[in-house]
Amino acid sequence: MFKKSDENPQLGIFSSPTEYFRDSKKKEYLKNDSWHNRFRNHVVMRVDESIFRPLYSNGTGAPNASIRILVGMMILKEGQGWSDAQLFENCAYNLLVRSALGLMSLEDAEPVSSTYYLFRRNLVDYAREHGEDLFKKCQGQITRDQLLEFEVSGKQVRMDSKLVGSNIAWYSRYELIHETLRLFINEREEHIFNKSLSKEMFSLIESIQGETGNKVVYRSTKAEVDARFVELGKLMYRFIGLFKKHDYGHYQTLKAVFEQQYSVGRDKTVVPLEKEKVSAKSIQSPHDTDCHYRDKDGNKVKGY
Repeated sequence: MFKKSDENPQLGIFSSPTEYFRDSKKKEYLKNDSWHNRFRNHVVMRVDESIFRPLYSNGTGAPNASIRILVGMMILKEGQGWSDAQLFENCAYNLLVRSALGLMSLEDAEPVSSTYYLFRRNLVDYAREHGEDLFKKCQGQITRDQLLEFEVSGKQVRMDSKLVGSNIAWYSRYELIHETLRLFINEREEHIFNKSLSKEMFSLIESIQGETGNKVVYRSTKAEVDARFVELGKLMYRFIGLFKKHDYGHYQTLKAVFEQQYSVGRDKTVVPLEKEKVSAKSIQSPHDTDCHYRDKDGNKVKGY
């Protein structure tokens, strides 16, 4: 059930961090120019939560977590270059980060990881089904409000709001590549370790076998995920060449996913495709290659 966040939450007498600060520390924490207060007032509190109403049912049920806090978490994560683990740790224990998100009381509970992941996943699913990026729309609305308040000319300052929205889909793409490789490696394990591969590739293969894609994303920063995404592409391309005469089992899935997610230059350089160039009809899961996103007669369909 969709529910907007409380605009004026009540603070407990003993639960506000300011009750434990003294003198200059308290003054700095409350100063309007402090980064956490600026972020809360000019970003988090400007989020139009109604933009995300389509992600939730209209009936009765448990209300959603604060959308503006979830949006703020996503922006902070990308801006700071944090891994998911670092994000959740800061939201739980860093008083400045909590203040930036509007968690003004020590008793305020931050969204749990499962809620955060579900929100991100729903954004990706909605964009695939409807062709509309709600996160980009929200960022555009925030930017417009800031332009009006600070009298900034859009003709002189270029503002790009695609970064965070693109990264949401990027992480789900990483998990797809990782799982596709894991299935193929498990199927051909006895043959793979007899192949002529570099020490680095064998190390990468072992790490893929030992850890799921979502765990890699959880502990890795954006830069680390970017670099690993490229390395996985190189490994896929190598496997396609090595096993082209033995194209049974998961080989066809591996080849199809690679062709949908990467391109190969004349010098054999493997480059990830831009998000916009990945078809909505591309494989969504190596476990179910016929599963797609559809809008059939007004009904959302995800599956066969």
